[in-house]
Order: sequence, then C-alpha cells, then structure tokens
Amino acid sequence: MTTVNNIIASVKKRVDYDITDTDLDALLLDILNDGSTWLRQKLIDAGLRKDIGKSGSFVVLEGAEYGDVRISRVFGDATTFTGTAGDKLKVTIDGTDYDDIDIAAATDIDDVVTDINTAVGATVATKDTSGNLVITSPTTDGTGSVTVADGSTTGQTVVGDLFTDADQRTDTGINDIDQLLRVRDKVGDNIIDIYNFEDLVEQEPDEDNSSNTYPYMVARWDNPYYLYFRSKLSESRRFYIDYFPYQTELSAGDTLPFIRKYDPILKQYCRVEFFAWKFADDPNNAQFVREEGKLSQLVSSLVTFAAKDFGKNQQTSSRRSGRPYGPRYNVGLPEYDS
Repeated sequence: MTTVNNIIASVKKRVDYDITDTDLDALLLDILNDGSTWLRQKLIDAGLRKDIGKSGSFVVLEGAEYGDVRISRVFGDATTFTGTAGDKLKVTIDGTDYDDIDIAAATDIDDVVTDINTAVGATVATKDTSGNLVITSPTTDGTGSVTVADGSTTGQTVVGDLFTDADQRTDTGINDIDQLLRVRDKVGDNIIDIYNFEDLVEQEPDEDNSSNTYPYMVARWDNPYYLYFRSKLSESRRFYIDYFPYQTELSAGDTLPFIRKYDPILKQYCRVEFFAWKFADDPNNAQFVREEGKLSQLVSSLVTFAAKDFGKNQQTSSRRSGRPYGPRYNVGLPEYDS
C-alpha cells in the first residue's frame, strides 16, 4: 500500500513543482480524496471486489433476532465445568490482559462467570440461554476485541474445555461496513441469502414465529451495523461476512485503501484535476486534454480490461445461495438448471 504523502510527492514532481508548498499539498490532498471515492466506485462497478472488499465475523446469541457487527464477543460450547488444581484462564479485553484468572475452585459455568468478572472488575462474562460461557467487550463502537487463552501459569489446558472450537476464542468488532456482499455460516457451510428488509418482513413478519440453528434470510434496516435474521437462532452462532468498507477521508500520512497497482490512476487523476485548476480559463488547453485522455487509458487498462480477465473474472459472484458462486455457470448442466 502507498501513503498519501508519497502520492502527493510524486504528483508534485510530475507537474514540475517539487517544492515545499503547503497550499499545494492541501489542494492535492483534497483532489486525492475525490479521486479515491471515484476510483472506489469504478472498482465496484467493474466487479473487482477482491481489491477493495474486506471480511470479518460476528457473534449472534441464541434467541436473538439480529446481530450487531460492532460488538466483539466470544462464546463457549461447554455447559458444565469443574476446575482442578492450577486451572487458570487468560482473558484479553480491548487489549488489556487479565492473566491467570483462578478458576480451580469453579464447579460450574456460573462460577467461571463470577471469577472472570471479579478479575476484570466489570460484567463482561455471562451465559447464553443454553448455559455456554459468553465474554463480551464493553466497547460498542466496533473497536473492541476479546481473546481467551490458557493462563500463563495454568497447570493444564483450560481454554479448550470451555471453547473447544479455536475459531471462537477471539473476536474483533467491525465498524466500517458499507455494502454487504455475503453472509456465511462457516460451521454449517451455509450461505445466507441477503434480502431487502421489507421483503424479509413480508415473508416472515414475526421473528418469534420460528427458530433454527442457522437463518435462511438476512437484511439490514435503519442501523447499518444491525443484521436482521429469519428465522431467529436456536443456538449461539458466529457468522462471517464479506463487505465493502466505508470510504473514509484521507489525511496526510494515511495509507491508501487500494493496492499499489492503482497508484497510476490516482496520480493521473490528481494531474487532471490540477491542470483543470491551472487552466480553468482555457478548458481546451492541449495539455489538459492530453491528461484526460491518459486517465481514460489507465482506467481502461487497469480496471475495465482487468475486470474481464480474459472472460474469467474470479472476483465477482452472486449473493444468492441457489447457484454456484462465480460469474459464469454452465447453463447446459442439469444440476445448474434444475
């Protein structure tokens, strides 16, 4: 990834203005922010999801109608626990370690909950409806994190008794989701169909009508971080999502949100806008016209034609689970057309 400062320095060299000029730096930064937004949409339109998409996961507790992707949470799969001599647990909440939490005297999950909350000094541990241990970050803006592990001086493996699935032992909140691309139940190997909220409610108005181990529909509504499900969950579950992140405003020193191969486009965009400003009273200036043409050529070669990938674009796919993922499927095969 390239930094904002590097792009601006490169553009200044190419406009023969490689001197210290804070006003020019501010102008180019403003242009670069517009260019980043413009390029992001170009990549979305071209279907180059891999280059700008992100992935993450979040936990939805048993009985919940929706999940908040900002909340960092881990949950266990043991409803009983009996400690033995030396049993110690390490819990990391928002980067702070609470090591060697003594759970040797615990005789059930409730005791483990009490021991964790006492060590942390806050109510971060609870149980879900089935009686599994749940640890939740108190940070609600998507910047929180939770990790559980064996204590540094534990006499035996403890975390495995409470969290046999290693994937459930760590979680980080998501606070930059813009467009939702795919929702996956990795454990059950299910793709959850994405619906408009109105369609979801129309098909099943009452979230309490049914429950299942995994939902078959998901939608967003007024809060972009809430993912609503039908049916609601009959057990706690982790879901994995692929999404486009929000385009945040760039500042000096930031890293660009695109891989390096798109640097020439952003540099050229800055050149076009710079010369548009410089020749504002002469829109037909030959240099400005040449710069616009070069920008179009770069977009064609690095975005438009790259998206075609010789007719096999591997980056795009359907959001529906009814057909195999990929931009092309064999219409003649009966298993695809049934």
